[in-house]
Amino acid sequence: MRRALSLLFIAMLLLPYANVTAKPVLESAVDFIKDSKSISNETKSVSLALMAMVESAGKVEEDLSPYIDEYVNFLLENQNPDDGWGYSPGQSSDVLDTSYAVVALSKAAEYYGYGTSQHTSLRIVADRGAKFIKNAFNGEAWGYTPNTKSEFYPTVIALWALGNRGYSWESSYMLKRGVSFLESIKSYPGFTSTEIEALRLIAYKSIKYTPRDIEKRLASLKDSLDKSSLSTKERVLATYTLILYEGVSFDAAKALLTLEDIKKENPTYWENNLPMRDREIVPVSSYATLSFALVAEKSRVIEKLPEKLKSMQNDDGGWGYRVGSPSNEIATYYALKALKKYYFTDISIDKGLEWTSARLSTLKEISEKQKELYGPYVYAILTLAEFNMLSDEQKEENIEFIKSLKMEDGKWGSFLGPQPFDTALAIRALLALGLSPEDSDIQKAKKWLLSVSKEGWGIFLRTKYYEYMVTQDVSTTLEVLEALAPISTKEELEPHIEWLLKQRNEDGGWPDIKENTLGGVVIYRGESHIDLTIRVEELLEPLGYNLRDEVFNWIQTHEEENILDSALKTGFLSQFRFVAKGVYDVIKLIGEENFTLAYAPGRRETAEVAKEAVDNFFNTNITLEEFKGINDGNYIVLTDYNDVNISDYNPDITLKVNDSNIVLNEKTYDKGKIIVLVPGKYEKGVILFVLYPEDMKSAVETFFNSGLIKYLKGKALVIKFEDKNNDGIASLEELSAEVMG
Repeated sequence: MRRALSLLFIAMLLLPYANVTAKPVLESAVDFIKDSKSISNETKSVSLALMAMVESAGKVEEDLSPYIDEYVNFLLENQNPDDGWGYSPGQSSDVLDTSYAVVALSKAAEYYGYGTSQHTSLRIVADRGAKFIKNAFNGEAWGYTPNTKSEFYPTVIALWALGNRGYSWESSYMLKRGVSFLESIKSYPGFTSTEIEALRLIAYKSIKYTPRDIEKRLASLKDSLDKSSLSTKERVLATYTLILYEGVSFDAAKALLTLEDIKKENPTYWENNLPMRDREIVPVSSYATLSFALVAEKSRVIEKLPEKLKSMQNDDGGWGYRVGSPSNEIATYYALKALKKYYFTDISIDKGLEWTSARLSTLKEISEKQKELYGPYVYAILTLAEFNMLSDEQKEENIEFIKSLKMEDGKWGSFLGPQPFDTALAIRALLALGLSPEDSDIQKAKKWLLSVSKEGWGIFLRTKYYEYMVTQDVSTTLEVLEALAPISTKEELEPHIEWLLKQRNEDGGWPDIKENTLGGVVIYRGESHIDLTIRVEELLEPLGYNLRDEVFNWIQTHEEENILDSALKTGFLSQFRFVAKGVYDVIKLIGEENFTLAYAPGRRETAEVAKEAVDNFFNTNITLEEFKGINDGNYIVLTDYNDVNISDYNPDITLKVNDSNIVLNEKTYDKGKIIVLVPGKYEKGVILFVLYPEDMKSAVETFFNSGLIKYLKGKALVIKFEDKNNDGIASLEELSAEVMG
């Protein structure tokens, strides 16, 4: 998506830590929140503060666990015998405060992690609270106390709470009635229309209900955020809601910048600019902190993981199951997939692909000789297809070959007969080779797989008289679900997903076989494996199961046993770390690592201006030198459009230069009137290319001097200069920008 916008507002990342010389906004906000119980011990305030701390954990320098424990214990100690909570300790239970407590304790349970004693106990307590809420339902919605008149506020927070306990609008009559009631509310005493809509959308997100006019509603919230008359309470609620739905969009970033402008200092907090504002300080500050925390990044825990994985590569270019063991196609497939998430180009990737390419014909011969689908052959196909290394002819040839190995229509197998594992491999390979999901063999394979088991797959046995699944195991089930996921509905896969979820060990990970019993006695319990656990998370995440943070916490306490573990862990953790996919991914390193500002001949004066600005804003001292190519280390490069081949450093960006215009990812711009910022990465560092013609030097200097470089985000950025007063000198008001991605 591209948007044209004034550079005055291009704070494309909320960056609570944008200015390295000041205490980060999130850090300072948490300083206030962690001690806010001394200001208000109301259940609502304590619950919202706990939510803010849980979301901030791992994203600020301080260890928040003692404070999270304290606030959790406060809520546990003040739960009433009827399983609800009151307005404050010792008061009678009500729906509103019970709902806030249930949301907070549900979030805290996720923080402690599946399999921990805290997770188990908090889940039980939160479920008891949810039962109180459900019992208070009056047939239409919720009042403040059980079986009283329906009211907006307790109903909207009750939905938020029940959503956090796993209830969804789609499967709950109670929640559907609640939504209908909320939709009927046009006004409510003590709440503005902005607050009503924000709270509604927060609740709807929790119960997985998406209104048909959601885009219109979000647009209305954005319009509200542009109004200077908005109260602080309205603003923090609208901002939090917008981030829940859109993440770090331009509008969300702009809203966060406004929150930065209106914050109070030492420590950072927010207060409502309306009567009774003192009572709102903790809730308002909690929502603001939640907003910043939602978009902040977790601590960098894996900066060396890709290098470690590269060091495990064998001399022949492949990876083995363990360091030093012979290369195999499965380990190599996962290693290359992981490295691809970190590097656009890399010699290790090239070597791995060369090894795989050289192996393909041999693997095919083995399959042909065995007259069955050979697993390593399939993984070689998956690897080469992933990296677009197969010609159309090769794809067709391998499609025909794989089909020739089927035992019957839609079934592949071994000497045991048709097997789910082999059939799943065939589906994955055929889809990777570009065969339509509607192909008859793929559809028959899908139908057969779904027919032979109601929950999970393993070894399948067919005799003259009967057929049945001898065993079910996680690895086979994963292989089948990975094959079926792109061509099936969630409903078709749900029984098998439920079986897979039941195989989870108490420690939070997945074994291949959870347990074996003999005569009702457990004789074997399977150990959890990193590779299986990560594959489960990656399979289920697109299907709406949010296990990411739980798995993240789990793998921090488990050591890799082999290269397969290392590869999958490296790939999974890439989402929690820096990968140079956007402009900010480069910019954020300027204050942390050494950079060289390299300039093309004739651009030294502009480079000196840029260096002074960068040094000032990032409290650094970058090297200045004439551009003679990318050699070693990190760079900011000031040069013309056609002086470098951008695709060598960023394959997501294509830049073509013609006589009168340039074409950036298929969009045409007038040559000579724009500055293009593109991030890049290579084996030895990162690069920020600043591409422009010499007559745009004034615009480049204005851009750097503005300090906007601290906040930029997007896959690439196009800055335009419109000389409105015809003086040839760029002012900030004459610059606009278009963000890609």
